[in-house]
Amino acid sequence: MKLTKLFGVAALATVATFALAACGSSKSSKSSDKDGVTTVKVGVMNLSDTEEARWKEVQKNLDDAKANIKLEFTQFTDYSQPNQAVRDGDVDINAFQHYNYLENWNKENSADLVSVADTYIAPIRLYSGTKDGKNKYTDVKDIPEKKEPLQYQTTQQTKAVLCMYWNQLV
Repeated sequence: MKLTKLFGVAALATVATFALAACGSSKSSKSSDKDGVTTVKVGVMNLSDTEEARWKEVQKNLDDAKANIKLEFTQFTDYSQPNQAVRDGDVDINAFQHYNYLENWNKENSADLVSVADTYIAPIRLYSGTKDGKNKYTDVKDIPEKKEPLQYQTTQQTKAVLCMYWNQLV
């Protein structure tokens, strides 16, 4: 494992550990079992192999710290769902957004959700769409020069432009 990757995982685990230890709400769905272990429900957008590995490190840090916290995950398929689930008390916390997105969501939904800690920035992915049931493009180099995809959400456009810049699309 590269040293930078190791530091990244360690930093994520540390930040998430402190974030989870500080969570709480009156509508909380947290529950404790007979052994005093508190289950914290975390809303996420993606539990790919890499995401799952990161969260396993967080759980390991919690276990090593004897925090008596067990993480339980709810995976969502639409970006509008995790904040509403926190608001409704279906999950205790979520980990999927940046400050601009949260601020915009609060404004649009007359809500007052707050950030409890920083976390890592999840990778943004490029999707090409399909043609005849197959990926239209399989490599960034295949995308024609005049094609500049931007997400429809204004809060995500900075990330999209940076992603395109890093891939030399702009």
